[in-house]
Amino acid sequence: MNLIKLRLLRFSETVVGITKSNTRHEEILTEVGETDRFRVATTEDCVGKKYKNVVFCAPPSGFDDYPAAVEDCMKTVWAGPNEGGM
Repeated sequence: MNLIKLRLLRFSETVVGITKSNTRHEEILTEVGETDRFRVATTEDCVGKKYKNVVFCAPPSGFDDYPAAVEDCMKTVWAGPNEGGM
C-alpha cells in the first residue's frame, strides 16, 4: 500500500483501489489511512464506470490469467493515460 500513500501525498486527486472481492477492503482502508481521496471498489462495483487514478490491488494467485485481469481493468475501469495513472 505504500504506492497508494505516496500517490495520495504527491497528488491532490482521488485514487481508486480495485480489488477482486471486498474481503480485505477494511484492512486496505486502515492501512492507507483515513482520507476522502481514496476508495476501494471491486471490479463488479466498477461496471460502466471509469476512474482517472487506479491501483489494481489483487494478487496474481487470485486469477487464472493475471495479465489478462490487469489488462481488463485497464480497458474497463481506467480512464486512460491522458486522464490519470494506473
